[in-house]
Amino acid sequence: MSSPMSPWFSCLRSGRCLRVTDAVEMLVCRVNPVVLVGAPGVGKTSLVREAARRYAEERGLVFVDLTSGVVSVDGCKGPLHDVRVRRCLVRLVERDPDRFMLFYRMVMSHVLPEDLLGVPRVDSETSTVVYHKPLPVHLMTVEGVHGVLFLDEVSSVARDDVRSLLYAMLDERRVGDVVLSSRVFIVASGNRLGDDDSVEPLPAPIVNRAVVVHVVPPSIEEWGEYMDGRYERWWSDALGYLLLRPSLFQGRPARSRLTGYDSFPSPRSWEKLAGEVMVRACRWNHRRCSLASFVVGRRAWEEVLRLDKLAARMGIDVGSLADVAVEDLLVSRPGLVVEAPEVAADMVAYDVIVRGEEGSLDTLADVLAKLRGSRLDVEGVIARIEALMRVSRELGLELARRLSERDEGLDRAIRAYIERVVRQGSRPP
Repeated sequence: MSSPMSPWFSCLRSGRCLRVTDAVEMLVCRVNPVVLVGAPGVGKTSLVREAARRYAEERGLVFVDLTSGVVSVDGCKGPLHDVRVRRCLVRLVERDPDRFMLFYRMVMSHVLPEDLLGVPRVDSETSTVVYHKPLPVHLMTVEGVHGVLFLDEVSSVARDDVRSLLYAMLDERRVGDVVLSSRVFIVASGNRLGDDDSVEPLPAPIVNRAVVVHVVPPSIEEWGEYMDGRYERWWSDALGYLLLRPSLFQGRPARSRLTGYDSFPSPRSWEKLAGEVMVRACRWNHRRCSLASFVVGRRAWEEVLRLDKLAARMGIDVGSLADVAVEDLLVSRPGLVVEAPEVAADMVAYDVIVRGEEGSLDTLADVLAKLRGSRLDVEGVIARIEALMRVSRELGLELARRLSERDEGLDRAIRAYIERVVRQGSRPP
């Protein structure tokens, strides 16, 4: 194993939780097979597909996404349900398999045995039964071809016969009576327990046969880089909103709080909004995009519009909000703390956690102490502390401690609240 591969593999062996963008390096490390376990919508499918495409590009291979249902390569152009296109692609791959990198996603929760084994036919000449393999399986078994066989939702497989076939693929690289090419990577994925009612614990045979990697969502910056690589044109303002309000990036509620068909924000839903809905349906006009709340959820979209109004009040575009000096903003515009406490709390949290600028926390404490009595009552000051606690409990407690050190302007009720929160180390009532 070459040195560039070693850092990722050593992290993998350490057992810590990896980001999706780290985990896809398995294609370079040749760790095979791998099962990615993570929350729905973190981008497992999209980034594994992108990793396969990059792998092909870096090695001068022809990338063919069999999942898309359409191909355009070396004269073979059209939908894969066209028999002529299928035959043309088979001829190309069988003639020169070293040139091709194939990608195919198979949703295991929906798979039937015949989707893997093929359809049985009687050979009249030999009086035996032969199986006509599905096109992706046939192409992946051509020795020498490169590929990624992505087995999605392995944690939701209900059928025992499909589960047996899955074990054989992970352990023996065998699909029925044929074996996958030695250059085909097997990557599986599943959701965490509790993410969905259909999710079951990964069976011991799968855990024993594969390397199980727990993945977390990509960072917002990584998501922005992914969008730049995936789309020629996308609504990049979304990146500015998310950098200002990181809590909007991933917000799936617990199952007990899901109601009906309510949408919720995730890397996948933000990609759909920024890469498709905003470009095609809303024609870049986010203020009039009624579809947006159905994609990322009503609460997330209301926060976006609130940020938009804040930028408008300040006379700047949203992208410039990320460049604003938070300390200077709090001093010059104390009304922000009064009128938009949630926004102020997120900006301070962003400044401290991401930028490492702890001075904005002191500035917020100073502003709150000065506003008390003039524009904020007791409940108002407490509400601003709680707003920061909802973003980061640690920062909220630290704000309470720093306020408790400022004797002037703090009445007994506020001090009692602060001391109780600091002493108990608990969430505010």
